[in-house]
Amino acid sequence: MRGQVRRVAELGFRGIKFHHAGQEVGILSEAARSVYAEAERLGLFMVFHVGVHRSRMRESRVMDLDEVAWDYPELRFSLEHIGGYHFFKEALAVIFNHKPTPWAQGPCHLYGGLSSVFSTEKNLFWHLTQEQILEAVRQVGAEQLIFGLDFPYNGEKEAKLGIQRVRELGLSREEEARILGGNMREILSGVR
Repeated sequence: MRGQVRRVAELGFRGIKFHHAGQEVGILSEAARSVYAEAERLGLFMVFHVGVHRSRMRESRVMDLDEVAWDYPELRFSLEHIGGYHFFKEALAVIFNHKPTPWAQGPCHLYGGLSSVFSTEKNLFWHLTQEQILEAVRQVGAEQLIFGLDFPYNGEKEAKLGIQRVRELGLSREEEARILGGNMREILSGVR
C-alpha cells in the first residue's frame, strides 16, 4: 500500500480518501498503518470516511482515529461527516483531544469534515442538526472544520444547501470563510 501512496504523491495529488469500511481495511491494521506512515512522510492530507456504513464497526471505530493521531502526530486528516448522526460526539472528542489548550501553542492536525451532513432527505444517517454544527464550532473552532470533501458524491443541489446552511449558522464572516474554503486552502498550501 505504501507504493500506492507514493504514486498518489507522484501524480501530484495532495491527499487521499480512506474509506475503511468500503476498502475492508481496519483502521488500526498494519496495512492501514503503512498508509498513514507514508502519507505523513509525504505530507499528504487524509480524508477518513467515518460513520455507520453497514459493515463491521470493529474495523472502523471512530475512536481508533485517536490512536492514529497519537501514533502519527504530523499526519493531517479529517473525520468526514464528523461521525454522522451516530458517532458525532466520538468524532468531536477525537478532534478536541488533539487541539492544543488555550494556554498551549501548536497546531491541530485533525479536522471535522462537513459533507453530506446538511440534507434531511439524502443520507439521513450522516445528518447533523444546525445545533450540532454550532456545537462543533464551539468545541473545536471554525478553524478545524472543512466543507465539501465528499465531492462528487454530492451534486450541485447538495452543495448549495450546505453553503446555505453554513451561512445560516450566524457565524462571523471570518469563520464562514474558514469553513467554506479557507482552512482547506491553508492545509493545501502547507503540503510538501
